[in-house]
Amino acid sequence: MELAAKPEANVKQVPGLKRRQLLRTIRSQKWLLLFVTPAVALTFVFSYLPMFGNIIAFQDYDIVKGFFGSPFVGFKHFKELFQDPHSLLVIKNTVILSSCNLIFTFPAPILLALLLNELRSMVFKRTVQTISYLPHFISWVIILGFYKEMTSIDGGLFNEIKMYLYGGEPVMFQAKAGWFLPVVVISNIWKEIGWNTIIFLAALSGIDEQLYEAAAIDGAGKLKRVLHITLPSILPTIMILLILSLSHIFGTNFDQVYNLINVHIQDKVDVLETYVFTEGIEKARFPFATAVGLFQGVISFILVVVANKLSKKFTEISIW
Repeated sequence: MELAAKPEANVKQVPGLKRRQLLRTIRSQKWLLLFVTPAVALTFVFSYLPMFGNIIAFQDYDIVKGFFGSPFVGFKHFKELFQDPHSLLVIKNTVILSSCNLIFTFPAPILLALLLNELRSMVFKRTVQTISYLPHFISWVIILGFYKEMTSIDGGLFNEIKMYLYGGEPVMFQAKAGWFLPVVVISNIWKEIGWNTIIFLAALSGIDEQLYEAAAIDGAGKLKRVLHITLPSILPTIMILLILSLSHIFGTNFDQVYNLINVHIQDKVDVLETYVFTEGIEKARFPFATAVGLFQGVISFILVVVANKLSKKFTEISIW
C-alpha cells in the first residue's frame, strides 16, 4: 500500500506559489514597507548612487567633458598620492591621531559605565549621566571656539594663569603642533564619553542579578565580579563597537580637526579629511581628492573585514 504524498512535497510544483506568497507578505506589511521606503530611497540616492563618482579617480576629469568624455589615466593619481612626501605625512598623521583616539577614547565610556553601574543613588547616577552626555549636542565649532578664546595670547585664560604664576611672554598655544594631538583626544573624550556610555549601560542592564548574588555568596569581591561577570557579559557589545571603530583608523572627525587647524600648523598636522577638502574643494583637484578618498574607504573596509574575521576566530563574536 503506497503512502499518500505529503502536501509539502508538491508545494514547489504549484505554479506562481512563491509570487503569491511574496504579494501576500507585501500586502500584510504594506504600512511597514511604506515607512521604510523614504529611508531606503535616501540611502540609495546619497550613499550608493554617489559611488559612481569614484570613476573620476581614474580620469583626468574635466567638468565640461563630464564622466564619459574625460580621458582615462588609470592609477596616475594613486601613484601621485604615494610619491608625494606631504601625502605620506598626511597618512601618517591620520593613523597616529586615529590610533590615539581609539586607544584613549574607546575604553573611556566603558569605564564610566562600570562606575555608574556601581552607584546606588539613582538621583546622583542620572545627574552624572545627564551632565556627561550633554556635550554631545554641542557643535564642534562652539567647543573649539571656547578653546581658542581660552588659549588666546590676548587675555586668554591659559596665558593669564601662565603669566601670573611664571611671568614671561604669552604663549601661542594654537601655533604649536605639539598641542594638537592632546587637544583632539581630550576634547573628543569630553564630548562623546557620555553619549557612548548609554550603549554600555544598556548592555549592563541585561545582566542577570542572580549572577552577582551567587558570586557574592562565594566570596567574590566587587573587582572579581566586574572581571568575571560584568566584562564577559558585555563583551559582545564591546567587540562589535571595536570592530566598527577600527574602520576609523584611516579617518578622523572633519569638523573637529578642521576647526582646530590653522595656517601655523597645517603642514605638520594635516590629516586625510582636511587634505581631501583642501585638494578637492579649495584647489579644485577633483580626481586627486577622489583618489585619496577612495584609498581611505578601501583601507577602512579591509580593516573592518579583517577585524571581524579575527574577532569571530578568537571570540566567536562578529557582525556577520
